Amino acid sequence: MQFRISRVDIKQTRANWPGGDFAPALVLPRAKKDNSAWYVIDQPISLNTGAVPSWALAVGDEYIRIPLFSYNLPPQADMALATIMQIGLICSQAPTKSVNTAHIVTGNPVELVYNADDSVYCMTSWLGIALTFED
Repeated sequence: MQFRISRVDIKQTRANWPGGDFAPALVLPRAKKDNSAWYVIDQPISLNTGAVPSWALAVGDEYIRIPLFSYNLPPQADMALATIMQIGLICSQAPTKSVNTAHIVTGNPVELVYNADDSVYCMTSWLGIALTFED
């Protein structure tokens, strides 16, 4: 399995957003020789519900759009990592074929959300996922 990792600058994207609901995404031109079907998560992963991820199919399109969704993670690093791993494992259960390429997109920076007493309530992290499968 190949991994591609990309980052989207959340501060800059938000500052340049034209208005309305903030919905960041990474938009990539499809490589000329890439005729594979990309499966893209098209809504946030539901944790602890047993719900199957919702995948959009991008095949034959000139561009591949990978939307980023926000996740409120625990403020402790180990628990935040465990939550991200949970999201990855939920995604890995959905496919019926072996993954060829996983493209993971993160939003940078992670944003801290504070309680009224200035303690950290959570970390808001942005994440997008797209997969191709072996034939």
